Amino acid sequence: MAVKTQNLIRTTLPGWCGFAALAGCSWVLHNTNQAPYVQAMIIIGVVFVTMFGVEAGLCIHGRVGLISAPRLRNLKISRVLLKIIGWIITLLCVSSSYWIFPEYLTTFYTPYYKALAIAWPYLVVFFLFCILWEDQCSDKEEDVYYCLASSLLKFKFEGLKYINLKQHFLGWIVKLYFLPLMFVYLVNYVKVVPNFDSTLGIYDAVFNFIFFIDTAFVCVGYIFANNLTDTQIRSTEPTMLGWACTLICYQPFWGMIGSCYLAYGSSWGPWLHNYPALQILWAILIILCLLLYIWATISFGSRFSNLTHRGILVCGPYAYLRHPAYIGKLGSFFLMYVPFIGNNFITVIRNCIIWALVAGVYYLRAKTEEAHLRSVGPEYDIYTKEVAQNWQKFLKL
Repeated sequence: MAVKTQNLIRTTLPGWCGFAALAGCSWVLHNTNQAPYVQAMIIIGVVFVTMFGVEAGLCIHGRVGLISAPRLRNLKISRVLLKIIGWIITLLCVSSSYWIFPEYLTTFYTPYYKALAIAWPYLVVFFLFCILWEDQCSDKEEDVYYCLASSLLKFKFEGLKYINLKQHFLGWIVKLYFLPLMFVYLVNYVKVVPNFDSTLGIYDAVFNFIFFIDTAFVCVGYIFANNLTDTQIRSTEPTMLGWACTLICYQPFWGMIGSCYLAYGSSWGPWLHNYPALQILWAILIILCLLLYIWATISFGSRFSNLTHRGILVCGPYAYLRHPAYIGKLGSFFLMYVPFIGNNFITVIRNCIIWALVAGVYYLRAKTEEAHLRSVGPEYDIYTKEVAQNWQKFLKL
């Protein structure tokens, strides 16, 4: 019996339950003496367990995902061992980049490696649980991991042509590239001590809390993609353009390119220092843009991931905007770095052109994502029609 796949995601309940768990966990931990990376691990674990439980309940109710699938076959140790070996081979191949590339030998990633040294047994148990469950319930008796291990161990490489190795490894590269980066960012936000003594202090506290939520959700999304709750990676961005315009927005690439080519203004705070009322209004506008951004992240729940298709969200802000996260980000960027302010008119024009280039990068990200989603099925076109219909209904109110 095949279990239906939920390509159109119509609920944000797991995300909001995860947010409630995150807020509660953060409150409990804020006066503890735990190291920041340990606090980050605990927060990720609590948020995941909460969202996994809600997702599992929704899947069982809606007959979606392998958690609700009937048992199709008995457990076979030899088959499971090959799947585990294939998983280990995959992990070793991709994670070798942490040893090969100098970027990952810097102290910046120390919190990630410390956390990994503690968390790896728990992660292994979770992945083994997924493999054991999927082996008995999946329509595919021999998955990518099985075919990979079987072909390599038996030296029968013709078996590799029956699996999509490119998509398999691209999905893992996405996880292992973004996870350490986002985890370190999360640890840095855990360290922040809020200051509510001034307008800018309140603004900074809200700003940091928004990205604290964002990085926590992102880490959960990258670690715990799984078939059981239908949050697996269905496909990964196949084009170089899609990868290039996404990676340019993140370290270490942004550090090299952004500061040299895409710096387009200065901080808004000093600009409005002598206008406190306008400063408060400006801070509110920036936070409103970022609230749209974080609303989009929370709506994805444990499905959030760059460069991948893990279901098309048709509710929350996505019911009316196809790319609310990018709209919120670009709006906040424009307001935070005020490109329309400068010492002279030429500087203003130059800064506005550079901001337009930054917007162009996000435009390309949006278009490549849309092309990717359209290439794998009709669901994205169905979604775009629903967005138009939702706007029509809204305008008639």
